[in-house]
Amino acid sequence: MPSPLSDDDLASSTVEFPNGAGQILALFCPPKKGGPFPALILIHECWGLNDHIKDIAQRLSREGFAVLPPDLFSCLGNPVTRDAQKAAERMNAPKAEVALAELSSTIACVLSLKEIRAEEIGVIAFCMGRTYALLLACRHRAIRAAVPFCGQVPDHQELKTLSAPVLYVWGTRYNWITEEEVYRLKGRLERKIGAGEVKIDPGRATPSSITRATRSTTRSRPGTRGNRTTAFFETHLKAS
Repeated sequence: MPSPLSDDDLASSTVEFPNGAGQILALFCPPKKGGPFPALILIHECWGLNDHIKDIAQRLSREGFAVLPPDLFSCLGNPVTRDAQKAAERMNAPKAEVALAELSSTIACVLSLKEIRAEEIGVIAFCMGRTYALLLACRHRAIRAAVPFCGQVPDHQELKTLSAPVLYVWGTRYNWITEEEVYRLKGRLERKIGAGEVKIDPGRATPSSITRATRSTTRSRPGTRGNRTTAFFETHLKAS
């Protein structure tokens, strides 16, 4: 497995693309040389498109992916906050169907970029975005792999259309998502898709804390969460 790229090997820029009557701001972070690359759509937390999410984008880019995190708060003026109350209020600011329309526009943007391979697009999401990631994979065949750190499992009709492998991480103390839902997804992956994994962390209260695993490296020690994530995308997105 090749060594991760250095900061000097990356190219980061902001891009804007249309969504209905408005514009969506996003960061685009591909490697500078080579390509086209597999692409990852990174959906941010309720804190907004902050430095932590940008750091995750750069770390994933060092692994050979072209990463694009869209700002789902673009219509609010691209706010970023560290205030928990404000973040909680913004959690529900983008209604599900509005957010999914914005993410559909994000897919269209990614498909238009010469730096990416159109047949190798994945999605990764934390906190606010994790439910959107699964729905996006159900509704868009362009999504070839998804890594949501928990998130609501789509209903039966939606889940029937899921064809992409999924790495889904759930903590048993995270009561918002029931064990029944988790095993419903697990059954779909095992019976119909034949690829993917439901990773259950006993005793973990909130799988969104997994984002901390990416603060130091996305290719950490074997068996750690960062390693599992990049290995999953390498298996299901990168051409052999």
